Amino acid sequence: MATQASLDLVQKLYVAYYGRPADAAGQTYWAEQIDSKGADAVINDFGNSAEYEARFGDLSNEELVNNLYQQLFGRDAEQAGLDYYVGELEAGDTTLAAIALEVLNGAQNEDADAVNNKVEAAQAFTDAAGSDYAGDDAADYAADFLSDVDADTDVSSLDIDGAVADIPADDGGDTGNTTGIDFVTSGSNAGQFGVYQADADGSLGEQGEFDGSPGAAFVRSSMGNSDVTDFEGNGAQQVVNIGKAEWDAAGQVATSSKDYTFNVSNQIGADEIYEGLFLSPVLTAEDRTANSQLFIDLLDLRTADTARPLGDLPVNGFRFTVDGEQVVLQSEDIFNAETYPQLLTAVQDALAASDDPLLAGFEASLGGEFQATDDNGKTVSGTTLVLTDKNGGVIEEGNFTYSEDASAGGFTLYGEQSIEAPQNIQELIETNLDLDNVGYGSQGATVNLVGQSESDKGVEQINVDSENGSWLTRLESHSGQDFLKEVNLSGDGYFKVGSQDGDTVHGLESLQAGEGNFGLVDVQDFNGGDFGGEIKLSGLITEEVIERDLNATDDAVDPKDDNATFNYTTAAGDDQISLAIDSDVLAREDVNLVIDSGAGNDVVETLVYDDAQNDDYDINDLTDQQLNANHTISTGAGDDVVRTWGQGDAVIGTGTGDDVVYADNSGLMTGRDRWEFNSTAAAGALPNGQSNSDVDLSGGANGVGQTFGVENDATVQVQVTFKGHQSVWIDVPTTRTADNQDDEISTLQVNQAIKDAVNNDHVLANLLEATDGDGNILDITSLIDGNNLDELNVAFRDSNADTSADLSEIEAIYAEEAGNGATAAAQNVGGVDSAAESDNTIAAGEGNDVVVLGTGADSNDTLVLQDNFGSDDIVNFTSGDDTVANRDILDFTSYGVNNGTVGSNDYDVANDEVNVVTFAASDFDADTNFGNLNADDIRDAIGSTVDNGRVDSIIMVEHANNAGQYKVFDLNSANNSTDYTVDLVGTLDFGESQALADANIA
Repeated sequence: MATQASLDLVQKLYVAYYGRPADAAGQTYWAEQIDSKGADAVINDFGNSAEYEARFGDLSNEELVNNLYQQLFGRDAEQAGLDYYVGELEAGDTTLAAIALEVLNGAQNEDADAVNNKVEAAQAFTDAAGSDYAGDDAADYAADFLSDVDADTDVSSLDIDGAVADIPADDGGDTGNTTGIDFVTSGSNAGQFGVYQADADGSLGEQGEFDGSPGAAFVRSSMGNSDVTDFEGNGAQQVVNIGKAEWDAAGQVATSSKDYTFNVSNQIGADEIYEGLFLSPVLTAEDRTANSQLFIDLLDLRTADTARPLGDLPVNGFRFTVDGEQVVLQSEDIFNAETYPQLLTAVQDALAASDDPLLAGFEASLGGEFQATDDNGKTVSGTTLVLTDKNGGVIEEGNFTYSEDASAGGFTLYGEQSIEAPQNIQELIETNLDLDNVGYGSQGATVNLVGQSESDKGVEQINVDSENGSWLTRLESHSGQDFLKEVNLSGDGYFKVGSQDGDTVHGLESLQAGEGNFGLVDVQDFNGGDFGGEIKLSGLITEEVIERDLNATDDAVDPKDDNATFNYTTAAGDDQISLAIDSDVLAREDVNLVIDSGAGNDVVETLVYDDAQNDDYDINDLTDQQLNANHTISTGAGDDVVRTWGQGDAVIGTGTGDDVVYADNSGLMTGRDRWEFNSTAAAGALPNGQSNSDVDLSGGANGVGQTFGVENDATVQVQVTFKGHQSVWIDVPTTRTADNQDDEISTLQVNQAIKDAVNNDHVLANLLEATDGDGNILDITSLIDGNNLDELNVAFRDSNADTSADLSEIEAIYAEEAGNGATAAAQNVGGVDSAAESDNTIAAGEGNDVVVLGTGADSNDTLVLQDNFGSDDIVNFTSGDDTVANRDILDFTSYGVNNGTVGSNDYDVANDEVNVVTFAASDFDADTNFGNLNADDIRDAIGSTVDNGRVDSIIMVEHANNAGQYKVFDLNSANNSTDYTVDLVGTLDFGESQALADANIA
């Protein structure tokens, strides 16, 4: 840190030599140089700049000396002094910078008063302007400001803030007009590696020697670990001293990191590393105001305790002011909203539809709970609607607007508005990166943009534009620590970051096993919502972010005011987000993790890991995560796959589509159940990989028949069932031998049919994988947790009784009987229940979804049912009362069933009850079966009326011949009415009957 004496001296030099206040970065830099080298060694370097040439390069020596006097004292030099200094300059005995300092230090009387006033005013300007004071226009403006200060000026009366507010913007800060730095890539000019200087136009200057700094090439492998690679090896290119050429030209810090755009194009090779190293003073950011807020409390006191807290309110909008201008936000949907989620959606839609520029930066969200008192003196509560202006406009509360279509039924309005002033936001240190065809369709280079040498600064935000497909091994700002917090992605094609695994990046299972490297480390925000293609990334969030990003000493009234949100957002492509998070991070109340993959067929997986890599997870971290409820995953429309490996609680919403959710949080499975069919191993023994064969062969092959006769035109079919979830019957292919002869089936054809039954079934394909083994062997492997060896059933049937003898031979090799331990296969006991506890909340949305719940001894997953959810298959659901530690939960609250209990096993319904009924034909018309059972049939079974008063209930009707499959009906009646409605909202298949208890209902 520079001394105050040196800072004061530099300010005097700027006033005397350039006639303007110092810019903050220049003052600090030159003061540090003086402290390090002394004033005499630095002063001439200070005077050698492009600014000097631009301002004074055309002046004669006499004009130069008089200009110094004008800048300092507002007058020309006296003749004797003028002659002396001109003579010194012409003789080459001194420099103009040295003269400036000598004249300044020799000032007396009124001249001294002028100098003191100018220096005091200049320092006030420098302090107030901060990083806003940069660029040539700003320098000219500041010189004009200082020219008006003289010996008679009362500096304390100057409007410094007003002067600073009018500083011209630095045009160089526009990222659309940046200096381009083009890395020389292997695709365009192979072998151009080493160290380069960055010239003022962004071109690469003379190639130099690698000096070993910053040594930034780190491989991100297993969780929390880094291995240093050799930067000086093949394919390393380093551009150094970025910002120096502009500084030398201007005599001051003339650029910031956001004034540069790095370009990587037509690059090939995953081992190449491209680094851009900034001078530390160039790594700067600005302050701005943002996040002013309007809080809106709205409640119908008559209906506050019902499922319609906004009841029949006539409010259709809000009136308030922004920066002194009135704005109105209203819509018919706001008027129609009866719940707070409906109100939020209506307000968000109204903001999106508004063309008022004052509302351009506004976002809507739901905040905390507020309380009010109804007409009976009872305390009721509602949820605050929060409008946030990201642009930081000054908001003043107003009032409500009302619809002319107000209900005649009456209402009691409770409505309040309050505000919070804008916050002062420190912008991130940013730069820009353009990518074009990086990797040529495969894994490409690493890019590292950071501070020079041992700098304690780095780039916190990288704005990436990717075109024509780009695949980076890593993107980082790393030099001893990770600085990169935010990545903003634009462009189209595809963008991938992380080591390659086929067409995608390595997922968490292989990364945890040490295969491949993470593409992003400790990035807080990945903003890819505007990208026009698919995004695939792997990321690691380590405990280092606790010190870097969290404020553990905050004292705000709302503890969540200072929360750091780790936000990963992608767009409408088929995206992948594989993110590992240290359990210590999610244990902090200051953290939220939000993943939103948008539309598309996405894969989202998270692993909450213990950085000590222990087999047992930290129970304290888990408890804290349960308290914080700070892990959210949303995948939007599309056929998505979500995996939540490891300990912790996640709120998962997969939207519309045929989705798969794995909540079996064992971490990463160390073993899996496997069945080996048609090998020489005995049934139930360990697999040996040696195939049966028709004839005796070397190595102990046992002459087991591999072909079987089938009556002409007979059909043999196979069905696979796992944990109660069945495939359809699949035809086994046959081979015609000759007319009037039996057809034949080989074991390879049986293998093909079983693979078809498993791998092409919507449910089983997500639970099992069937593959060819050696020779004639078929392998089936479990994809989920748990010891499930007795859960597999393989059954055969034929259409001709004459085939039965040969069918028995097929069954001897392949038949599995679930539930009784009977097996034909060799078995590998690899599957175990989860070692990690988690309590996920899963809303699978509309579609034919598969949800695999956790198997941990204390895991309690909640399945949220909403709207018409479709047909869902649920695996590992555990029924039981509150003594069953791993019981799971069905949440029907969206249908008005609150604090639900299990009702009767018939059609006698009651409010907030869930009835579980087994389908019986005697309850319905003769033509009704389970397949065509509908809402009208349920009405017939209930009767024309229900008990007077509100009734919100659920009826689950189980298939009599397919245990565990239930049709779910929602029944609603209004207050003080016996009329009701029934809707079929979906089908749940648990694979086995459920003996639900009250503890299984939310």
